[in-house]
Amino acid sequence: MRRVPKILFDPGRQTVPRGISLGSGIGVLLLCLLLESHGTKAQVARSVDRVVDGMTIVVEGGTIVRLASVLAPLPGDHRRGLDDQPYAGAARMALENLISDQSVRLENLAAKPDRHGRWSAQVWRADGVWLQERLVGAGMVRVAPGVAQVGFGTIARLLERERTARTAGRGLWQHPAYAVRRPADTWRDLGRFVLVSGVVRDAARVRDRIYLNFGADWRSDFTVRIAAAHRVAFVAAGQDLLALAGRRVLVRGWLHLRNGPMIDLTVPGQIVTAVEAARR
Repeated sequence: MRRVPKILFDPGRQTVPRGISLGSGIGVLLLCLLLESHGTKAQVARSVDRVVDGMTIVVEGGTIVRLASVLAPLPGDHRRGLDDQPYAGAARMALENLISDQSVRLENLAAKPDRHGRWSAQVWRADGVWLQERLVGAGMVRVAPGVAQVGFGTIARLLERERTARTAGRGLWQHPAYAVRRPADTWRDLGRFVLVSGVVRDAARVRDRIYLNFGADWRSDFTVRIAAAHRVAFVAAGQDLLALAGRRVLVRGWLHLRNGPMIDLTVPGQIVTAVEAARR
């Protein structure tokens, strides 16, 4: 029986083993296996070449990996006169210390790279340390649920570590740039990722979207919006968004202008009630 060559998967380079024709049955099978390994459950062991910033590493082969579900302070562009964000250097150093002389395992790998060429993944050291959890617990990064590559339980675990770090004033939580905002203060943070705490004045479904309003005038006050395509994820996580009227919540996301300041929710974990936030 002909021996089938071993496939080495590199998310930055999809190739078919030499000598296998895509026109043959075995070639098609191997290509399918290769692409299937590129799914969100793939586990890939890699050595680390260097650390770019507090949430980005380059692994062997030159593949750029972004730590999923977290957001680190970023270095500035000094050529354009932009300074580092507060704690950018500390976050990078914390990540460097975590992976010094360590290999890493990539889990829940994204199906494709982002527009910057980075592959999003949950990153674990070979000894079982989860990098995202360590960085969140040290106050070096914030939890930033994004594409739903992991279950809500995983995000809840990170939120628990963040709450502890925030309460203790660890790391970046000491700096006012990362303080939790009030709804009335969000105008000054347009274009930024922020945490906002406030009472939902009313919740309404308009056509295929849900709106959570935090002020008397939805045309100018802070609002949260959830599109129809994303509602099923919140239902699956047991979050009844329309039942949040009158309750204090903690919301996180990128602020943009839509009438007033607005955050779009796409995944559970971006919003929790005050009771849930205190519990975590």
